[in-house]
Amino acid sequence: MTDLERAFDQLRGHTTTIALPPPQAVRQRSDRRRRARAAVGLLSVAVVVMVASGGAVVLLGAPRPVQPGPSVTSGPTPSPTESAPSPRAEAPAPAPGEPATFPPGCFSDPDAVGLSVETDGTALPASLTLTAADLGPCYTLLADEDGYDLDRALHPHVCPDRPYATAADREAGRTRIFTMGPETISEEIVIQYAPGRAAAFMAEVRDRVAECATHQLPGGTGYSLILDSGFAGDESLLVYVGTNPAGGYAGLVTALIRVGDIVAFIQNGGDQGVDPDRDLDVARKAVAYLR
Repeated sequence: MTDLERAFDQLRGHTTTIALPPPQAVRQRSDRRRRARAAVGLLSVAVVVMVASGGAVVLLGAPRPVQPGPSVTSGPTPSPTESAPSPRAEAPAPAPGEPATFPPGCFSDPDAVGLSVETDGTALPASLTLTAADLGPCYTLLADEDGYDLDRALHPHVCPDRPYATAADREAGRTRIFTMGPETISEEIVIQYAPGRAAAFMAEVRDRVAECATHQLPGGTGYSLILDSGFAGDESLLVYVGTNPAGGYAGLVTALIRVGDIVAFIQNGGDQGVDPDRDLDVARKAVAYLR
């Protein structure tokens, strides 16, 4: 018997003892082989593409070297919420009688000159007050004085010719007067009261408005109204005094904002008339400087 015949006899013997796998298992092994061949084919295509683009080294070569990151400096990283406030950049007020300087592109009023203001009390810093830019793009300073304006610090003139009992409690202040041209004047007076007396002043204003809701003026009947309250700070009042019982054009509006023992008095007058919405907008800007 030849070697070939003996090999076939051995194979015939094995077929009698080995059980063939079921058809389902055969199909599964066939599927696995097809998937393996497909994966190898895809990998080969990827290698060709990456070789063409110069990227085969990182796929098939040595592991990609780790590039060093940026150097780390010691010390704390500043929080973005702790950035320093923007500096106040504004031209100083002119000396009394000297012409005012208006921003570029704005109307230049030849009659606008630096004002002399009689003040009292120690100085509060200018950082507590509005800037000309807070009032509008064409406003400029006419006065910036240490202390509170003695002539205007009795505002609001509710129940005329009667001083406020809390006037003796004023300790320090700052006075600023602004204009944007003819017949437009805005003023802010910031006054620091003795401890607890700023709240007493606000209560005194409310009582006076109620007492003198109607009062006599040299030219006729005057009216006092609280147009708004609670819009800024610890306390706030928007007080109208004038000849219109509805708080209309003829009159003067004073915004009072208290933060602790400091009260800001803000008035916007001139030929623009009474504009409570503008007064409220300016008052809300002012309170940010008092915090």
